[in-house]
Amino acid sequence: MDIAHSLLNKSVRMVFLVVVLLIIVLIAVVTISKKMALFVPGIGANSCTLEAKLCPNGTTVGRKGPNCEFDVCPSFAPQPTTKPVKNKEGCTMDAKLCPNGTAVGRKGPNCEFEVCPSTLNQQPK
Repeated sequence: MDIAHSLLNKSVRMVFLVVVLLIIVLIAVVTISKKMALFVPGIGANSCTLEAKLCPNGTTVGRKGPNCEFDVCPSFAPQPTTKPVKNKEGCTMDAKLCPNGTAVGRKGPNCEFEVCPSTLNQQPK
């Protein structure tokens, strides 16, 4: 009976040791993950909301810093990121709205707007 009691005692100690080790590992994982969350952008106590402020020059700024205040608006005017589209004559592809509701584009060597059609020449829609 002493051998059976001794084996049972060793088994209980082994199970207890495994449970204690699992608890220690779990506590370590939770502690490390909480500390790491402070350094991951968008997670943690110092995260700012994803709002944007429209500046007078048309640009936008977001919140940042420990108090999550809006960043300062830039004082420069933003440059267009695309070049204007031109037609085969080299004129920009903008349009002028005529009084009768139609639109005309630029044409000719000076890229002037075409003459608006008169309302008498318009066919009913």
